[in-house]
Amino acid sequence: QEIDKASSGLGEDISSWPIPYWIVDAASATTALQLLVVSNGLSCCFFGQFQNEEKVSENFSVPSTARAIGTLAIGWAAEEDRLSQSAKRKRRELREVIHFGKW
Repeated sequence: QEIDKASSGLGEDISSWPIPYWIVDAASATTALQLLVVSNGLSCCFFGQFQNEEKVSENFSVPSTARAIGTLAIGWAAEEDRLSQSAKRKRRELREVIHFGKW
């Protein structure tokens, strides 16, 4: 039982959590780490595991009680960027992704 989550109705059982807090916490920590990496002159790229989760978990000794849902690669940036297909895609207009006052 999670006493600190009781007031939100999430204290009884983790199955009632639509998005587990630790996923949000890990995402925030990863974002902070990315900022730290870049501020120290390095580069980084977060990518999902998709079909490689089992192999990554095995190679990095991730315990069976945890999930390797993503990787943050850290290193020196290449001299020249090689854009992926998604990076070449036209960006959506701001009005399509930013909402003011309502959705």
